[in-house]
Amino acid sequence: LGRWISHAAANRIGIEGASDHLVSEALYLTDPEGNGIEIYADRRPQDWKWNGDKVAMATERLNLPAVVGSVPAGDAGWQGAPENTIVGHVHLRVGRPEDAEAWWHDQFAFDTVAKYGSQAVFLSSGHYHHHIGANAWQSASAGRRDPSRSGLAWVEMRSDNVKDETSHEDPWGTVIRTVPGKA
Repeated sequence: LGRWISHAAANRIGIEGASDHLVSEALYLTDPEGNGIEIYADRRPQDWKWNGDKVAMATERLNLPAVVGSVPAGDAGWQGAPENTIVGHVHLRVGRPEDAEAWWHDQFAFDTVAKYGSQAVFLSSGHYHHHIGANAWQSASAGRRDPSRSGLAWVEMRSDNVKDETSHEDPWGTVIRTVPGKA
C-alpha cells in the first residue's frame, strides 16, 4: 500500500479519502462512472479482533506517513499489482441494508460480520472481515437501478464450492455471478 501511495502522489492520482479500518488500511478514489474504488491492504487475519462472530471494524484516520515509511529504503516502488492480487470485497449501494442482509443470507449463506447502525451491513464467508458491504449512505430507500445509467451492473465472485456458473439478481438489479474458483 505504501508503494501505491507514493505512485499515486507522483502521478497526481486524485485520492478522496484514507482510512484505517482495523482489519485493513485503505485509500479511496472514484472511477469515471462514479463508482467508489478502495485500494487497500489487509492486516494479518490473526490481528483482527473478533467478538464472537462479529469482527471489529472502524473508520479511523490512516497514518499515511507510517504506511509510506513501511516501504524499505531503496525499494523499486510500485511495479503494478502483486501477483495473485484479488478484489477482496465490493460495496453495494442498496435501499435498505436489512433487506440486503436477508438476501445475502438466503442466496449465498453469507454471515453478517459487522453493522454500522442501520446504514450498512458487512457480510462474508470463511471468517473474512467482509466480501460484501451493503450500504445506504448514498442510496437510502432506493429501488432498482436504472440499467440505462452508468454504475455497477454486476459483480463476479469465485467459489471453490461451485462447479458451474450461477447468476442471481439482487433486489436493486445488481447481477451477482458465481464462477468456479478452481480450473
